[in-house]
Amino acid sequence: MSKKVPTYIIDTLNNLRVEGNKSAHITQDFQGVWSCEYSISEYKLGNLMRSLLEITQYISFKLNLQNETEQSGWNSNTRYTIFCKI
Repeated sequence: MSKKVPTYIIDTLNNLRVEGNKSAHITQDFQGVWSCEYSISEYKLGNLMRSLLEITQYISFKLNLQNETEQSGWNSNTRYTIFCKI
């Protein structure tokens, strides 16, 4: 087995980082309190979760020293909006 991480995994990780940053909006109110709003569409969430599933499958099969992967699919019908205070 190759010890190198495939280019598509590195590209997928970078895409997850970029798309995750696009969906987060951080603000500071007049009292200095920071807040973050994270809003993502169902379509984008589905694509990101499929990418994350692909990465976790790659890692799990590498850790188990397996060559073939069993394909699974991600399904979600939800639109998420997450609010957090920093």
